[in-house]
Amino acid sequence: MARWAIIGSGLAGVTLASRLAPFHEVVVFEKSHGSAGRMSTRRRSVDDQDFAFDHGAQYFTIKGSGFQAAIQPYLDQGVVQPWAARFITLHGDGSSEDRPLPSPVYVACPSMTALVKAMAEGLTIHHQVEIKRLDRGDHGWQLTDQHGEIHGGFDGVVTAIPAPQASNLLPMAATDLAPVKMLGCFTLMLGFEDDSVLPPDWQAARVEDSPIGFIAVNSSKPGRNSGASLVVQANNDWADPRVDDDPEAIEAILRGELHRLTGIDADVACLSSFHRWRYGATRTPLGQPFWRSPEGDLAAIGDWCIKGRVEAAFESGKALAEAILKG
Repeated sequence: MARWAIIGSGLAGVTLASRLAPFHEVVVFEKSHGSAGRMSTRRRSVDDQDFAFDHGAQYFTIKGSGFQAAIQPYLDQGVVQPWAARFITLHGDGSSEDRPLPSPVYVACPSMTALVKAMAEGLTIHHQVEIKRLDRGDHGWQLTDQHGEIHGGFDGVVTAIPAPQASNLLPMAATDLAPVKMLGCFTLMLGFEDDSVLPPDWQAARVEDSPIGFIAVNSSKPGRNSGASLVVQANNDWADPRVDDDPEAIEAILRGELHRLTGIDADVACLSSFHRWRYGATRTPLGQPFWRSPEGDLAAIGDWCIKGRVEAAFESGKALAEAILKG
């Protein structure tokens, strides 16, 4: 039995951890207060009204048989449910048209974080621990966190974080990971006293020729019991070169675009929140399910290895687990 450290508890990290745990000792380190990665949900309250916003991944599809088998128990339990949304394409000139989807889309319930949390049950996860450095010692790999505390004695270490962050922790992987291109994103979250200002005839819009890339009526998703909410995500190509710009200026642009395209006035929202994703999407993937050192004791996984989508995160974690267990 080997001792593995996994850095990051999004879907890729939790998939790997859950598949290794029956055969190895596994410890997961997560810098955030909860597990989910980009399948995240932000909760806010105002005047005794609760709001929830899926401010990362908005939905996911199920393509492969492996992902289908892994998700089926959660479908049976209602942790994952189909989102029967009407999707439209919203053009930069304000015109729109139906956007039929080729396959069903799904969300986790009651929030996008629910799937990763369910999969993480029983795992050893240390939250709010950010690993800053790896060192090879006489007793295996030593991990130093943001407070200088050392977590040691690991036979192997896997990063399940964005490629640029993985390169910082794994300098030996930097050359191999250099071709990976990830894009930034911004998310504007708006809560309203009632749903009268929300679009009456669509729930999700892919936006073209605009700083906005996607709009979702978050409160229309199944299992959501909080207030009327709207999630507005920036176009990744527009956002990436502006990822370090003044957040207030970016938010003002998104608010203005929302009003121009839909007539929705963000100023009437009773709650507004804003989030920057430095690594929100993948433009150029690694082109293989994972990176692994020749010795096999260091590795990197993530949706960015295959394609920037939820199922790719699962496939990446699953593929590395199979390689490790194969020996």
